[in-house]
Amino acid sequence: MAVAVAIQLAIIVLFVALPDPSPRLPDLRRTVFFRIVHLPVVYIAVAGIAWQLISRAIRRLRRIHHRSGPWVIAAWLGSFLTGLVNFWYLYLSGE
Repeated sequence: MAVAVAIQLAIIVLFVALPDPSPRLPDLRRTVFFRIVHLPVVYIAVAGIAWQLISRAIRRLRRIHHRSGPWVIAAWLGSFLTGLVNFWYLYLSGE
């Protein structure tokens, strides 16, 4: 879990470090993939990471914490993969 949080923070820092947003960013935000697939998966992954941190801190929730971990990692992996698709669309695909 700590590795997933570290990777997520590194991704955020790297995206902040990008010099200029792609001119295709408005086009990406209008796509169905971005609105219906990527954004909900990202929100679920962030909520799952928060859940893991909270459930680890509260003793009564630790039983559920171990059972929900694989699902949180699956949601994080989904957001990571859809983020790679978005990166490809913005920076690697042709005009």
